[in-house]
Amino acid sequence: MFGPAATIAFVPYRDDFTDAETAGFAGWFYRVVGDAPAGAVLVLSGGGYPDVSHGGRTKMFRPHNHELAGLLRGGRLRGLDELARYSFATWCTGEATRAGDDTGRGSAGER
Repeated sequence: MFGPAATIAFVPYRDDFTDAETAGFAGWFYRVVGDAPAGAVLVLSGGGYPDVSHGGRTKMFRPHNHELAGLLRGGRLRGLDELARYSFATWCTGEATRAGDDTGRGSAGER
């Protein structure tokens, strides 16, 4: 995987830290990859929770759609069989079977 790194760090959710422009994965995705995402590598930091999934086949269609070179996650993701069919390379530590929503965590603006 080669390309400029675009990092999203998942931190505890705070209502007072969120605005409509950057809320959710989509807002942070566009904020970090900028106007020319093709060829970038999306790095998802798990904030010390490697067993919590921060995305899967639906959310990770965005890097595919914007022609990113790769996705690097220091933890688990969901739907690896479908992620393998996307156009970018994926590296993670394993597959999660469910979303990590009950941890009360997510990227700023995401529950």
